[in-house]
Amino acid sequence: MSKDKALAAKAVADRIEQAVGEAESRTSAEFAVVIARQSGSYADVDLRWGIVVAAAVMLAIVFLPLDFPDWSLALALPAFFAVAWAASRHLPWLRHWLTRANRRVAQVREGAELAFVRQGVSHTVHRTGILIYASWLERRAEVIADVGVLRHVPRHEWNLAEATLRGAAIGAKFPDELLAALHEMSLMLAKYLPPVEGVADEIPKRPVFL
Repeated sequence: MSKDKALAAKAVADRIEQAVGEAESRTSAEFAVVIARQSGSYADVDLRWGIVVAAAVMLAIVFLPLDFPDWSLALALPAFFAVAWAASRHLPWLRHWLTRANRRVAQVREGAELAFVRQGVSHTVHRTGILIYASWLERRAEVIADVGVLRHVPRHEWNLAEATLRGAAIGAKFPDELLAALHEMSLMLAKYLPPVEGVADEIPKRPVFL
């Protein structure tokens, strides 16, 4: 990562950390924010794309009415396979295009559930942890609340706030939209989960980048 990108990432992390702290000052709920480049491995997608491209090249060499040297097949197939494989591996937009929507949904949900456990969101005393998980390759986000939140917040209010926050986490104006949605959710949570004195901060406020 270049110095400019590192500074930009730090600035984003600082803003999110500050916003989480302000949100938690209004409510006993605690937030964990995880930003992932992608959820899970797509190595099989890269491999299949390399095979498809190599097979297309082989068919072109065999069936096109052009004269190709005998050695062209032996050299072209590995070369085109390698280029296609590398393109899928290093170009997120291509990986996104090559995967089905239901696969991306499942991968992000699995990544969020894993982060919920690894970040200790389920370990708060009153079970009031909330995970905000955004995965950029899939362009999807998940918001997972622990049972203490779902027990106290009316379902219709939670569903609306969750949907807003989920969309904001991958919005075009990231992180501004995310911070605004986090602020609105904290105001809603304050009505049902007000701050509790004497309870230590149990989840780090700084976002985690994967």
